[in-house]
Amino acid sequence: MLSYGGGRLLTAGLYFDSFPPSIESERDKNGDAILFSQFSTYISFAILANIIRHAILNDLAVNDFRVMVMLGVGLFYLGKQTAYYVNRPEYRGHILLNTLVMFVIATLALFLPKPQYILFGAAFSKLVYIAMNFRAQRNLYGKVHL
Repeated sequence: MLSYGGGRLLTAGLYFDSFPPSIESERDKNGDAILFSQFSTYISFAILANIIRHAILNDLAVNDFRVMVMLGVGLFYLGKQTAYYVNRPEYRGHILLNTLVMFVIATLALFLPKPQYILFGAAFSKLVYIAMNFRAQRNLYGKVHL
């Protein structure tokens, strides 16, 4: 049985709160960008869940783990930013800069020796990205849509 506690509801609220700006822009008439965005994001969740499992069990070769990390992280960022890129042209420069910084950090994390360290490096890249994204949205729009 699933339980919907406060943490899950808060997480879902923060995640789906990012859609109104994309929908209200009316640049994506058919919703293709949002559909592609969601598909990529959900596929990345499956890959990232497997990455966490393999990091815990330590049952995958490090090079295979590195490929999975870049695939999961790449699909996640592609998915999260596609709808913004299409629907918010004024935000494109911030998206490209933030994503470039995130990929540099994630790529550097691939040189770490153990899967657990690589996983922490990829998570750190996400934290840096969130901070940069938060600051850019606050400066550009006066508020933040996560």
